[in-house]
Amino acid sequence: MSGRGRGKTGVGLWLVVCSYALFSLGYVNQAVAEDSTTKMVHLAYVNYPPYYGAELADGGPLGQIIREAFTLAGYQVTREQLPWARAYQWTLEGNYDALYSAWYREDREEHFAYSEALLANEVVLFGKHESIEQYAKSGSLEGLTVGVVRGYAMPESLDSKKLALQYVTTDRQNIEKLVKGYIDLTIIDRALARYLLSRYFSEHTRSFSSFDLPLQREPQYLIFSRESAGFSNKLEDFNRAYRTMQASGRVDEILRQHDMID
Repeated sequence: MSGRGRGKTGVGLWLVVCSYALFSLGYVNQAVAEDSTTKMVHLAYVNYPPYYGAELADGGPLGQIIREAFTLAGYQVTREQLPWARAYQWTLEGNYDALYSAWYREDREEHFAYSEALLANEVVLFGKHESIEQYAKSGSLEGLTVGVVRGYAMPESLDSKKLALQYVTTDRQNIEKLVKGYIDLTIIDRALARYLLSRYFSEHTRSFSSFDLPLQREPQYLIFSRESAGFSNKLEDFNRAYRTMQASGRVDEILRQHDMID
């Protein structure tokens, strides 16, 4: 009797152990399956205040908008800040799914797919009030020295051959030259000018302004690498979520939080 009793107990224990093992295996397989279906997106970006950058609150307004749109679409987001040339090349090769941000250029479409238009850069003339007023009255830059960043494309509305230009390597250098009176105006993104002036030369903010009409207006885009697996799905998901954020007022709310709009 006792022997048969021990046998039944052993069989029962064996069944319990096997059942637990099968349950555990099923749980692990389910976890692996769920993990394999998790949607991921890997983004590259550069430092471009006040629009985005690692040192800005929430990654800057555009960085926050992009992250929240992907989160709304059900993605986990990883981001890495890189120099422009490296970020562009590595995204082109498919090492990152997308890069933010870039202006539209037709020759890039071979390698990239463009998102819907995001925030726009407004390239303006920026300087002391009297210089802006002089330009507003005459419509001419004659007699005014204009600072530009070497390598930047000149707005089509201006003829560089007829301008007294001074070249520098960064926009901040031009703002400093304005403050010191070395130049009269600079060609710069409107939001960037305000950001640089308030951050580095805050005591001079009331002395400067920009001409109301922009010389150039260029929307920024999130560009998706055509070498990245499933790029078209990621693009469609992002665009759909971004439109939802626009319709709900969330995009404007983020811009207000970052003092980009009133």
